[in-house]
Amino acid sequence: MNAAVIHPASNCTKRPLPSHNSADTFRLSRRLFAVDGTFLKAQFVLTLLVAVGIDANGEIVLLAWAVVESENGPAWEWFLQHLRWSIPSLAGEPATVISDRDKRLAEAQRVLRPLVVAAHCCYHLKGNFTNRFRRALSPDF
Repeated sequence: MNAAVIHPASNCTKRPLPSHNSADTFRLSRRLFAVDGTFLKAQFVLTLLVAVGIDANGEIVLLAWAVVESENGPAWEWFLQHLRWSIPSLAGEPATVISDRDKRLAEAQRVLRPLVVAAHCCYHLKGNFTNRFRRALSPDF
């Protein structure tokens, strides 16, 4: 992942950045990692994509990050492909990826299969449930 690559959706030169020794870090960590994206509001309106794991000491460690135009399907697929290439054990050993149920991310996670199983963040599940059934959960009901 040291060479710049051309992002297919935008034809812009991009470079996903794995953290220092991310392959070794993940190999020695729990077989669990989380991915998420957030928008950046600076001089340029872009999106930050991150992948984090939990090491043997229970500490959160950054596995990789990238800045892309938006949190869309092609950007997620591109990010996850490069994550898989930078961490070879993702292709050879079972693992679990936690996400926020973003539809575009869920579709892009197919590049990690068959050994990486998708799971959903309980915080986001609770928020979705509360928003959907707010009236039924209210004391006035």
